[in-house]
Amino acid sequence: MSCFLWLVRHGQSLWNRERRAQGWADPPLTELGIWQAQQIARRLIDTEIHAVYSSSLQRAVHTAEIISAITNVPVLTDDQLKEVGVGEVTGLIWQDAVLKWPELADTGALGLPVWDKIPGTEPLLTLQTRIQAAFDAICSQHSEGNIVVVAHGGVFRIYLSMLFKSPSFLSGIHFDNASLSRLRIGPDGRVTIFLLNDTSHLDAPAID
Repeated sequence: MSCFLWLVRHGQSLWNRERRAQGWADPPLTELGIWQAQQIARRLIDTEIHAVYSSSLQRAVHTAEIISAITNVPVLTDDQLKEVGVGEVTGLIWQDAVLKWPELADTGALGLPVWDKIPGTEPLLTLQTRIQAAFDAICSQHSEGNIVVVAHGGVFRIYLSMLFKSPSFLSGIHFDNASLSRLRIGPDGRVTIFLLNDTSHLDAPAID
């Protein structure tokens, strides 16, 4: 028996469009973000989905509700799946953040995590603990089947970095809006990646 996790990053939010750091802020989906969510829902329509989990932030919940409407599976929200808390950078665009904390430019250019350079960010250990708890609970509830998890790029980077004991996932992997990643968690805990940041379902003409 294997649990298949379908990791879905939420559709484009208002702050995604404005290129603002979101963290725990809660901007809604844009019209494009709603369309993106519809496209990923259509992609999943022929897959038997056994559960849909979502971060408690509305950009994820709205995406999950669109998937739920097509797959006829109710959404279960979990606050532990919310995005990384980004402290005082919340609401800023990158250029403004670098003006306030110039050391971010060199750190980011090296592909290194910048969280510990910004006041008020969520500590890495706290992040790892809550995200691991969320996924452990999901996998313990579903030892087999197809489980959709709608959350955030930061959450997925943290989770994969822990699964593969590789810090490179913290900064080297990007998850696009409405991207799909598919993992298999075997009964022995072995992890197989089938898809990573796949956006082929967004190739249809989009609105902006």
